[in-house]
Amino acid sequence: MPTLEKDILALNLRLKHLEDCVLRSPESRNVKAFDLETALEENPNSLLARVEELEEKLRKELAQKKYLADFLQKFNSLKEFLEVNPLDFEKSLLTPAAKTEIILGSEAELSRLSNTLSDIEGLEKFINPPAFQNAKQFEPTLKTLSKVHLEQSELLEQLNSRVTNMLDVYNNTVNTLSEIFLSWDSLLSALEAKVSTLERMKSM
Repeated sequence: MPTLEKDILALNLRLKHLEDCVLRSPESRNVKAFDLETALEENPNSLLARVEELEEKLRKELAQKKYLADFLQKFNSLKEFLEVNPLDFEKSLLTPAAKTEIILGSEAELSRLSNTLSDIEGLEKFINPPAFQNAKQFEPTLKTLSKVHLEQSELLEQLNSRVTNMLDVYNNTVNTLSEIFLSWDSLLSALEAKVSTLERMKSM
């Protein structure tokens, strides 16, 4: 048989034995099928039945003897001191003198913290100036101005486009005129050269 199956079988046997010990009395442990209620009714000497019997006796004792109930109430209120971290518990038991010594030892740090808080308080007026307190009432005006600004931005873009087109036309016109003037200058220079040649020929 594989090791895993052996372990499972052993675990089942141990659980069965535990159920027998808790839910059945010694004389009825040869009974195989049972449920919790039936086991409690049919086996008044089982461990579980005895535990329930002890709980019932404890409830009666608490009802009859007030000092026991008071003890449990105080125990519940002090339970946190019995279960807390040892370091936290030691802190809670410090004497006033020890606590004073700790505070005095932290005086420099506390003083720095106080100065920092004072600086922050002094800078608060710059972070949240009084002028901003009434900012909400200017929202309608701000919306109107934003709309006007948007319209003006669109108009400015159109004007920029028109000016750019006009500059292009101007530059093209200037370039064309420059070419014409250069052509005329060349033509006049040629005519002047011919006139000078003719005048020289006549003077001979």
